[in-house]
Amino acid sequence: METKEFVLKAGPHDRAHCPVSMPLGNAEASLRASLKESGSNASVPCQVVVRGGQAWLHWIAEDLKAGQEKKYQATFGTGAEGQSEGVHLEKSPGHEIRVFVG
Repeated sequence: METKEFVLKAGPHDRAHCPVSMPLGNAEASLRASLKESGSNASVPCQVVVRGGQAWLHWIAEDLKAGQEKKYQATFGTGAEGQSEGVHLEKSPGHEIRVFVG
């Protein structure tokens, strides 16, 4: 597993329930992530989307006032090692979708 820290800056406007995307570069389709706020260690629901070999991390910034910044820590892995809690979907042969909770 790999861990990265980064900072989200609000800029000149308040941000409430704001969708955020961050490019991760080249990645395998099995890449998973868990995201936490640095300091409070609060879990943040997130999703990794890989298309054409390029990965993006998506989440919602709940509340960030103009001029403020929030630090995050993302942990990446493949398969179960990188998954955070929540609902996960997996395609399987025969046009089935497997649903995993937890």
